[in-house]
Amino acid sequence: MGRNEPSNQQRLGLRKVVPTEGDTDNTTVDIIAIHGLDTESPRTWTYKKDGSQGVNWLDDRRMLPAAVPSARIYTYDWNAKVFDNAPVQTLLSHADNLLALVAAEHGASNRPILFIASCFGGLVLAEAICRAAQEGSKYRKILQSTIGIVFLATPFFGTDAARPASWLVVVKGIMGKEASNQLIKDLEERHAFVRERVQKFAEIANDSFIRLPIWCFYETRKTKIAKKILPAWISEKWSRGSILVTESSACLHGFHRQRLERKHLMMNKFGDPECRDFILVKEAIHDILEKAPNTLKYKEKSKIARKSIESDTRAATKEQQTRFLQSLRFPSMNERKNDIVGSHSETFRWVFRANSEDLVKFNSGNFSPLESATSDNALKDASKQASAGEPSGLEDKPWYNFEDWLKSDNAIYWINGKLGSGKTTLMKYLIENRLTKESLATWAKDPVILSHFFWKAGSKLQGNIKGCLCTILYQALYLNTTPLNSILTPRNRSLLAKESVTDWSRKELKDVCFAVLRSYPSSVCIFLDGLDEICLEDRSSLIELVETLGAFPNIKVCVSSRPEPHLLSALLKYPHLKLQDLTLNDMREYASAKIQPYVSNGQISKDTGSDITNLLLRKAEGVFLWLRLASDSLVRGLMNNDPTDILYQRLREMPNDLYKLYDDMWSRMNEDTRLYRETAARYFNLAIASQREVMRSISKLRLLHLMAATNHKVQHTFINKGDTINATSLIRECDETVQEIQRRCIGLLEVVPKSGEEAETWDPTRYDTLLPYWEASVQFIHRTAYDFLTDTEGGHRILACDLSSKHERSFQMMKGGLVMKRLIKSYRFPSIHDNIDILSQLAGAIPSTAIDEALRAMWDLYDNGHYVDDTPRPHFLAIAARVLFKKFVLSNIASSPNPSSLATDVLRYKCTPQINRHRDFLDELSYFWEPLLALNADINAKGTCYITNTAYGYTRKSHMSPIGRFLVEIFTRGYSIQEVDARYRQLQRFMDAGPDLQQRIPLFIQISEGVLAVKTDFEEPMVSSVILDVDLAFLVEAYSKRARRRAMPLSIDDSVDQHPREASKTTSPRVVLIRVYKDDYFYQCLSDEAMKQLLALLIQFLYGDQSGDLARKTNQEFKSLGTNIRGSTKFKEAGQTPVLFLAERNLGYCLP
Repeated sequence: MGRNEPSNQQRLGLRKVVPTEGDTDNTTVDIIAIHGLDTESPRTWTYKKDGSQGVNWLDDRRMLPAAVPSARIYTYDWNAKVFDNAPVQTLLSHADNLLALVAAEHGASNRPILFIASCFGGLVLAEAICRAAQEGSKYRKILQSTIGIVFLATPFFGTDAARPASWLVVVKGIMGKEASNQLIKDLEERHAFVRERVQKFAEIANDSFIRLPIWCFYETRKTKIAKKILPAWISEKWSRGSILVTESSACLHGFHRQRLERKHLMMNKFGDPECRDFILVKEAIHDILEKAPNTLKYKEKSKIARKSIESDTRAATKEQQTRFLQSLRFPSMNERKNDIVGSHSETFRWVFRANSEDLVKFNSGNFSPLESATSDNALKDASKQASAGEPSGLEDKPWYNFEDWLKSDNAIYWINGKLGSGKTTLMKYLIENRLTKESLATWAKDPVILSHFFWKAGSKLQGNIKGCLCTILYQALYLNTTPLNSILTPRNRSLLAKESVTDWSRKELKDVCFAVLRSYPSSVCIFLDGLDEICLEDRSSLIELVETLGAFPNIKVCVSSRPEPHLLSALLKYPHLKLQDLTLNDMREYASAKIQPYVSNGQISKDTGSDITNLLLRKAEGVFLWLRLASDSLVRGLMNNDPTDILYQRLREMPNDLYKLYDDMWSRMNEDTRLYRETAARYFNLAIASQREVMRSISKLRLLHLMAATNHKVQHTFINKGDTINATSLIRECDETVQEIQRRCIGLLEVVPKSGEEAETWDPTRYDTLLPYWEASVQFIHRTAYDFLTDTEGGHRILACDLSSKHERSFQMMKGGLVMKRLIKSYRFPSIHDNIDILSQLAGAIPSTAIDEALRAMWDLYDNGHYVDDTPRPHFLAIAARVLFKKFVLSNIASSPNPSSLATDVLRYKCTPQINRHRDFLDELSYFWEPLLALNADINAKGTCYITNTAYGYTRKSHMSPIGRFLVEIFTRGYSIQEVDARYRQLQRFMDAGPDLQQRIPLFIQISEGVLAVKTDFEEPMVSSVILDVDLAFLVEAYSKRARRRAMPLSIDDSVDQHPREASKTTSPRVVLIRVYKDDYFYQCLSDEAMKQLLALLIQFLYGDQSGDLARKTNQEFKSLGTNIRGSTKFKEAGQTPVLFLAERNLGYCLP
C-alpha cells in the first residue's frame, strides 16, 4: 500500500493502482506516473468521449497492465492547483516529497523504477533526479534503481512565445483563468534557474555512471486559448491556435524524441490499446525495460552510490571546453565583419527613429504610406500570415519598422537591397549599436547577439552553411559555456574528440548548434548577412536553416541579401525593408561631406556644390557604393583643379551601372600607360589568387605579404641569400605598395589598416614595428568589384594586362609567404604540407633551380621551428619526398651523416599515407622504393610512424617498421582490382627484400551500420570494434588470399607464396581488446575461447569475404558478446587508453 500525505481536497502522495488490493503481486518492476499542473489522478490519465465513463490507461487491464504485466503501477499526486489554497512551497520543492515517498515505499528493496512524467510533473521529476545525484544525498539509491523515464510534453524551456510571455502562455494554456499569477511570476523571474536545472538533469542522465534511457514525447496539434485570458499583445496568435509546448521545448538533446498527433491536454490520455499514440508510448516503455538489466548492471559496477555525479561531470567538461571551442574556430571566422568599414557618422540613424513620419520627411516624400506599414498590429498580422504560408501583405512595402520588430515576438526580418546599397554596412551598424540590444530587451531580458557574414570571395567556410554553424555555435558558447555541461559528456564521445573544423560534419554541427540554441540560457538574436553570397550547393538548404532557427521560441533572425528571385519568393512574406528606398538622407549627408570642403575653401560655389550633390544622388539610385566611387572620382578632379564644366561633364558621363562605372574608371586612369595597367592587374590577380587556391590556408591577404610577393629584391635577400633586411626598409617598401594600390587600382582594392587579429614577430627587438603592416589587409572594396573582374568581359580584359602566368603568380605568393614565416609568428600560415603541395603543383612550370631554392628555404624554416609545430615531427626530406622532388630528396639523403637511418625514416613515412594523400601513396612509394633500398633503408627497423591529424600537428604516432605499416595500410584502402593489383605488386617488392614476418602489430577492425572495415586506428567512438594481435606472416597470407579472391590478373607471379608462413615460429591472431556498440570502454579479453567464434568470422573477412551475410553474422556476434561483457569473468576493462595498453605490450606503439 502506498504511503500518502494527509488528504486535503485531493488524495496527495504515492498511491498504488496496480495490482489492486487482494490481487496476487508477482511484479518485479515499479512504474510511477506523475501528473502536471491543475489536475490529479486518475482524471489526468483518463480518456473520455461523449460522456462515457472514460478509460484510465494506467489501470485499464487492456492497456498498461497488459503491456507490462510485471509492473507495479503507482501514481504520484502533488498539489498542482497552484492558486489561492496552494502550499507555500515552490513548484520544484515537490521533488523532495516525491523522493521521500518513493524511498519510504521502497525501503531496502532494489526494485527497478520507471517514471512517466506529464507536463510540469516532468520538471518536478528532473529536479528530484538532480537532488538525488547530489553528494551525500540519502536518496542516491532511487537514482541507482531508476531504469528510465518517459516525458509527455514537459515544457523544459517554456513555449513558442516571446520570452516574457513564455511561461505565462504555458500556465494560462493549462490552467485557464484560474492560473496562478504567483507561479507565472516565479517562473519568469527564475527562468534562468529552471534552464540551469534542466541542463543539470540532462548532464546527470548523460553521465557515464548513470546512462539513463529517456524518451521525450511532444505534441503536434494546436491548442487554442481564449482571448480574454491572455494580454492583448499575444492573444491573437493563441486564440487561433498554436503548439503549446513545441518539440524544441519538450525534447532534450541526446535522447530519444517522438511526436504524438495530439494537442497538449491529450498527451497523457489514451482511449484503447489500438490507439497509435499509446502504441508508441508502450514501445518506448518496452525499450527501457529491455535495456534495464544492462542499465542496472552497469550502475552497480560503477558504484554510483559512492560517487558525486554532479562534481564528476563538472570536472570532465572543464578540461574539455577549451579544446571543443577551438575545434569550431577557423581563421577567417570574423574576417568579413572586421573588414567592413564603419558607416558615416550620420548614416542609418533612421532605423531607430520610432516615428516613421521622420523617415518620410527625410526621404522627401518618396514613400508616403510608410506609417501604415510600421504599426505593431500590422507587423503581427503579416508575420502570422507568413508563418501560415499565406500572403502577408508585405510584398510591396519598402519598410517595416525595424525597431518595432526587435521589440516584438516576430521571428524573422529581411533587409534587402540592390548591390552596393550598403546592406552589409547596415548589418554591422545594427550589431554594434547599443539601441539594438535596448530594443531587444523589450522582447527578452538580457538578449545575446550572434552574427555571421557570408562572403563569396572569401574562404570556403565563409561561403557555406558549415562555416555559418561553426561561427554561431562558437559565439554562443564563448559567451556562455553552461550548455557545454550537457553536451560534453562521456555519452557524446565523438564530440569530446573534436580538435579542428575538419573533424566536424555539417549534420553534427547542425545537431549540436540546434541543441545549444534550443536550451540556451538567454534569448538570442542572430544576424546573417549576405544570404546571396552562399555557395551554390548550400543554397537550397539556406532558407530551411533560417526558418528553423526562427521557429525556436527564444530566437530571432535578421537576414540581409540582394533581392534575388529565390530569396524574394521565400522571404518577402516576412517583415522587411528595401534599403535603396530608405537611404536618400544618408547619401545626401555623405555626398555633402565630400563636396563641402571645396565649397568652404571657395573652389566651387555653394550652388555648384548643391547641384553636384543632387546630381550624384539622382545617378546613384540608392546605391551607396556607386556614390562613394563617383564622389571619390569627383574629389580627385577637384584636387587636380578641374574647372566646373569638366566636373559636370565627368559626372554626367559616369555610367549608372556599377560594372560600367568600374570599366569607365579603368579607362580614365590607366589607358595610356602599359606599366601602370600591368601593375594594377598584377595586384588584382594576386588578390583573387589569395582567395582561390594559393593561400587557401590564410584568411586574408596581408599588406606585408603582398609587398613580399611582388618585391623580387626582398625575396632574393630572404630566400636566395638567407639574409635579412631591416624593418625600416621593409616599411618603406610597404608604403610604396600602398601608394601604388591607391594610384593604379581605381579604388577597387583598399588597404584596411587593422584586422583586429594579434600576432608577434620572431625577433621583437628588430621587427615589432612591422606588425601594423602584417595586421593591415588588402581586399576588394565590395563583392561587386570581385565579380566584375572575375565574371565580366571588361574585367577579364583588365586582368589580361598582367603578363605573368598563373603558375608564376602562385610561386611569387608562396615565396612571399616564406618571407612572412621568417618575420611573423602565426598559426594562420599554410602548413609545411600545404607549401609542399603548392610547390609540387608548380614544379613543371617553374625552373628547377628556383624550386630547389624554395625547398631549401622551407627546410631551414622547418628545422628552426617557424612552422609553429612543437610536437615531434618527421624529417623534412620525408615530407618533401614527392615524385617531382626525387632528385633533391635523394641527393640530400646521400650526403647526410647517416644515409641508412634517414632513408629508413623516409621509407617508413612513405608507407604511412597522410590525410588527403592516399591517392599518391603507392605511386610515390614505388617511385622511391629502389633508390631508398640502394641507400640501405631497413624495412624491418621499427620507428615512429607520423600520421597528420591537423595542419599543424601529428597524432597517433604508432611505432612500427616500414613493412608493418605498409601491411596495415593495404588492408584499409581500396578494393577495386586495379588497387588490389598495385598493392599486391608492392607487397611482392617487400617480400623480395627479406622481411621479418614474426613481427607482431595491432590490427583495428570495426563494424558500423552493418559494414566491416579495417582501420588504421581506433578512429570512431561508440561503434563495435576489436583490436587484433597479429604477426606479419598472417597478414601476408591473408592479403594473398584476398588478392586472389578479387580475381587478380594472371600476369602476377607467385613470389608472395614463395615465402610460406612458418607456423612453428608464429602464433595465430588473437583478440586483445574489444568494444561493443554504444559502450564507452575497451575491454581486455581474458579467454581466447570466448572470442573463438568472433575471431573465426574476422579471419574470414580478412581473407576477402566482403559478403553481407558475413557482416550480419559478425554483427550478431558482437551483440551477443555485448549483452554479457560487463561483469563477465572472461573480460575486464582495459583501465587505460588503448594506446597505453598496446604500448605496454610493445604492440605497435611505444611509451612516451
